[in-house]
Amino acid sequence: TENILWTDEYNNYNPNFETVGGWWGDTSWGQTGLSYKDYADHKPSEDCLNKYVEVSKVGDKASVQIGHSSLSTVMKSGQEYEYSYYVKLADGVESGDVALTIKGMAANYWPECVATITKDQQVTLSSTEWTKVTGTFVVDDVMEQMQIIFASSNGESFCLDNLKIAEVIEEAPEEAPDRNITENILWTDEYNNYNPNF
Repeated sequence: TENILWTDEYNNYNPNFETVGGWWGDTSWGQTGLSYKDYADHKPSEDCLNKYVEVSKVGDKASVQIGHSSLSTVMKSGQEYEYSYYVKLADGVESGDVALTIKGMAANYWPECVATITKDQQVTLSSTEWTKVTGTFVVDDVMEQMQIIFASSNGESFCLDNLKIAEVIEEAPEEAPDRNITENILWTDEYNNYNPNF
Protein backbone atom coordinates (compact mmCIF):
# COMPACT_ATOMS: atom_id res chain seq x y z
CA THR A 1 0.00 0.00 0.00
CA GLU A 2 1.14 3.55 -0.70
CA ASN A 3 2.43 5.97 1.92
CA ILE A 4 -0.03 8.89 1.92
CA LEU A 5 2.72 11.16 3.29
CA TRP A 6 4.93 10.63 0.23
CA THR A 7 3.98 11.04 -3.43
CA ASP A 8 7.48 11.61 -4.79
CA GLU A 9 10.63 13.48 -3.82
CA TYR A 10 9.03 16.80 -4.76
CA ASN A 11 5.59 16.20 -3.26
CA ASN A 12 5.77 14.87 0.26
CA TYR A 13 5.45 15.73 3.94
CA ASN A 14 9.10 14.87 4.66
CA PRO A 15 8.20 11.68 6.59
CA ASN A 16 11.80 10.45 6.37
CA PHE A 17 13.27 13.76 7.60
CA GLU A 18 15.66 14.25 4.68
CA THR A 19 14.85 17.96 4.43
CA VAL A 20 15.78 20.28 7.27
CA GLY A 21 12.79 22.28 8.48
CA GLY A 22 9.76 22.26 6.26
CA TRP A 23 6.61 20.57 7.47
CA TRP A 24 7.79 19.42 10.90
CA GLY A 25 8.33 21.53 14.01
CA ASP A 26 9.32 21.01 17.63
CA THR A 27 7.11 21.55 20.68
CA SER A 28 6.90 25.31 19.98
CA TRP A 29 6.61 24.78 16.19
CA GLY A 30 10.18 25.97 15.73
CA GLN A 31 13.34 24.06 14.83
CA THR A 32 15.32 24.58 18.04
CA GLY A 33 14.50 21.11 19.37
CA LEU A 34 15.13 19.28 16.09
CA SER A 35 18.48 18.09 14.74
CA TYR A 36 18.57 16.40 11.34
CA LYS A 37 21.42 13.91 11.45
CA ASP A 38 23.21 11.67 8.97
CA TYR A 39 23.41 7.98 9.74
CA ALA A 40 26.91 7.27 11.03
CA ASP A 41 26.69 3.50 10.65
CA HIS A 42 23.90 1.04 9.89
CA LYS A 43 20.39 2.23 9.10
CA PRO A 44 17.44 0.54 10.77
CA SER A 45 16.07 -0.52 7.37
CA GLU A 46 17.08 -0.52 3.73
CA ASP A 47 14.23 1.83 2.88
CA CYS A 48 15.52 4.48 5.30
CA LEU A 49 17.39 7.18 3.39
CA ASN A 50 20.32 9.29 4.63
CA LYS A 51 18.98 11.25 7.59
CA TYR A 52 16.85 10.98 10.70
CA VAL A 53 15.65 13.56 13.20
CA GLU A 54 16.78 13.80 16.82
CA VAL A 55 14.20 15.49 19.06
CA SER A 56 15.26 17.29 22.23
CA LYS A 57 13.43 19.17 24.95
CA VAL A 58 11.99 22.63 24.38
CA GLY A 59 10.55 23.91 27.66
CA ASP A 60 9.44 20.78 29.48
CA LYS A 61 8.60 18.66 26.42
CA ALA A 62 10.45 16.84 23.67
CA SER A 63 8.19 16.45 20.67
CA VAL A 64 8.09 16.71 16.89
CA GLN A 65 4.86 17.51 15.10
CA ILE A 66 3.24 18.29 11.80
CA GLY A 67 -0.10 19.99 11.33
CA HIS A 68 -1.79 21.32 8.22
CA SER A 69 -5.12 21.60 6.46
CA SER A 70 -3.75 19.70 3.46
CA LEU A 71 -3.32 16.61 5.64
CA SER A 72 -7.08 16.47 6.01
CA THR A 73 -7.32 16.07 2.23
CA VAL A 74 -5.20 12.90 2.20
CA MET A 75 -6.99 11.25 5.12
CA LYS A 76 -10.61 10.14 5.32
CA SER A 77 -12.95 10.19 8.29
CA GLY A 78 -13.62 6.71 9.64
CA GLN A 79 -10.99 5.07 7.43
CA GLU A 80 -8.63 2.59 9.08
CA TYR A 81 -4.96 3.36 8.45
CA GLU A 82 -1.82 1.39 9.20
CA TYR A 83 1.38 3.08 10.28
CA SER A 84 5.02 2.27 10.89
CA TYR A 85 8.08 4.21 12.00
CA TYR A 86 11.51 3.69 13.53
CA VAL A 87 12.37 5.17 16.89
CA LYS A 88 15.10 5.00 19.53
CA LEU A 89 16.16 6.97 22.57
CA ALA A 90 18.96 9.47 22.08
CA ASP A 91 22.50 8.59 23.17
CA GLY A 92 22.82 8.60 26.95
CA VAL A 93 19.08 8.30 27.63
CA GLU A 94 18.53 5.21 29.75
CA SER A 95 14.76 4.77 29.58
CA GLY A 96 11.59 6.32 28.26
CA ASP A 97 8.79 5.93 25.80
CA VAL A 98 7.57 7.86 22.76
CA ALA A 99 3.84 8.27 22.16
CA LEU A 100 2.13 8.90 18.84
CA THR A 101 -0.94 11.17 18.75
CA ILE A 102 -3.02 11.84 15.64
CA LYS A 103 -6.01 14.16 15.61
CA GLY A 104 -8.35 16.11 13.42
CA MET A 105 -9.10 19.71 14.33
CA ALA A 106 -11.31 22.58 13.34
CA ALA A 107 -9.70 25.47 11.48
CA ASN A 108 -9.24 27.39 14.76
CA TYR A 109 -7.80 24.24 16.47
CA TRP A 110 -10.92 23.46 18.50
CA PRO A 111 -12.84 21.23 18.75
CA GLU A 112 -10.61 18.29 17.98
CA CYS A 113 -11.08 14.58 17.31
CA VAL A 114 -8.28 12.35 18.61
CA ALA A 115 -7.61 9.15 16.70
CA THR A 116 -7.98 5.72 18.25
CA ILE A 117 -4.49 4.24 17.88
CA THR A 118 -3.63 0.58 18.35
CA LYS A 119 -0.04 -0.70 18.51
CA ASP A 120 0.61 -4.13 17.07
CA GLN A 121 2.78 -4.87 20.10
CA GLN A 122 4.26 -3.07 23.08
CA VAL A 123 7.94 -2.23 22.74
CA THR A 124 10.78 -1.20 25.05
CA LEU A 125 13.00 1.51 23.62
CA SER A 126 16.76 1.78 24.03
CA SER A 127 19.44 4.21 22.97
CA THR A 128 21.50 1.56 21.18
CA GLU A 129 19.01 -0.02 18.78
CA TRP A 130 16.28 1.29 16.53
CA THR A 131 12.84 -0.20 17.10
CA LYS A 132 10.16 -0.50 14.43
CA VAL A 133 6.73 0.43 15.76
CA THR A 134 3.63 -0.56 13.80
CA GLY A 135 -0.11 -0.42 14.29
CA THR A 136 -3.39 1.02 13.07
CA PHE A 137 -5.53 4.07 13.74
CA VAL A 138 -8.91 5.56 12.88
CA VAL A 139 -9.89 9.23 13.01
CA ASP A 140 -13.66 9.49 13.23
CA ASP A 141 -13.61 13.06 11.92
CA VAL A 142 -10.57 14.56 10.17
CA MET A 143 -12.27 18.00 10.28
CA GLU A 144 -10.45 20.94 8.66
CA GLN A 145 -6.87 20.03 9.53
CA MET A 146 -4.82 17.13 10.84
CA GLN A 147 -1.99 16.98 13.36
CA ILE A 148 0.54 14.19 13.98
CA ILE A 149 2.66 14.38 17.14
CA PHE A 150 5.47 12.25 18.55
CA ALA A 151 6.32 13.09 22.17
CA SER A 152 8.51 11.39 24.77
CA SER A 153 7.04 10.42 28.12
CA ASN A 154 9.16 12.65 30.37
CA GLY A 155 10.96 15.03 28.06
CA GLU A 156 13.63 12.51 27.05
CA SER A 157 15.44 13.12 23.77
CA PHE A 158 14.70 10.60 21.06
CA CYS A 159 15.34 9.82 17.40
CA LEU A 160 12.73 9.18 14.72
CA ASP A 161 12.70 8.13 11.08
CA ASN A 162 10.68 6.83 8.17
CA LEU A 163 7.06 7.41 9.16
CA LYS A 164 4.66 5.62 6.84
CA ILE A 165 0.87 5.82 6.81
CA ALA A 166 -1.35 3.92 4.40
CA GLU A 167 -4.98 2.94 4.09
CA VAL A 168 -5.86 -0.53 5.29
CA ILE A 169 -7.29 -2.19 2.22
CA GLU A 170 -9.85 -4.81 3.09
CA GLU A 171 -9.32 -7.90 1.01
CA ALA A 172 -12.22 -8.51 -1.31
CA PRO A 173 -14.05 -11.75 -0.62
CA GLU A 174 -12.97 -14.55 -2.86
CA GLU A 175 -15.15 -14.97 -5.88
CA ALA A 176 -17.34 -18.01 -6.00
CA PRO A 177 -15.17 -20.81 -7.35
CA ASP A 178 -15.62 -21.84 -10.93
CA ARG A 179 -16.91 -25.37 -10.53
CA ASN A 180 -15.66 -26.80 -13.77
CA ILE A 181 -16.60 -30.43 -13.15
CA THR A 182 -15.06 -32.69 -15.74
CA GLU A 183 -16.17 -36.07 -14.44
CA ASN A 184 -19.68 -36.44 -13.10
CA ILE A 185 -20.01 -39.40 -10.74
CA LEU A 186 -23.64 -39.63 -11.79
CA TRP A 187 -22.67 -40.14 -15.43
CA THR A 188 -20.25 -42.69 -16.77
CA ASP A 189 -21.54 -42.87 -20.31
CA GLU A 190 -24.85 -42.83 -22.07
CA TYR A 191 -25.46 -46.44 -21.08
CA ASN A 192 -24.26 -46.19 -17.49
CA ASN A 193 -25.66 -43.18 -15.66
CA TYR A 194 -28.22 -42.01 -13.16
CA ASN A 195 -29.93 -39.80 -15.74
CA PRO A 196 -28.73 -36.49 -14.13
CA ASN A 197 -29.65 -34.58 -17.27
CA PHE A 198 -33.12 -36.07 -17.37
